[in-house]
Amino acid sequence: MHDTRNTRQFALSPKDIPAIYDVVFAGVTDPPRTFEVIANASAAGRRFINKVFPGAKIHWTRKCEMMPFLPSDWLEFSFVIPAVSRLPDHKLPQHLLDAVPIKRQSPDQLAFLMMSAVNGVGGRAAYYSAETGKLTQIRLQEHSQFVTH
Repeated sequence: MHDTRNTRQFALSPKDIPAIYDVVFAGVTDPPRTFEVIANASAAGRRFINKVFPGAKIHWTRKCEMMPFLPSDWLEFSFVIPAVSRLPDHKLPQHLLDAVPIKRQSPDQLAFLMMSAVNGVGGRAAYYSAETGKLTQIRLQEHSQFVTH
């Protein structure tokens, strides 16, 4: 059961996204790329992603196909989640990796994993769900934790 006491929905204009978030993730739904997550990130967002994957060489591109309305300083990269989860010293939340094997996670779950990692290192991240058409942000309180059943 989902506790909705702290859940809020609000309307968001695309032009507001850069002021609210550092990174927006979206899971790829087109086979054979279903284990990929696209990141669109500001300069600050890219620094947070570098904290999640220290030492990784990420070759960002200017095409923000997922969100073409983003400012030109926002760049895009497609992460292959099974590959990056094997990088040494990654900061992907282990409890989420343990909950469901990566190859059984939906595109939204993979995007949630990346969002959680960036938020966990201090970033402001959200994920876009192609399934629901919604942008979702989840921030945990300082002493909150995920509970898996």
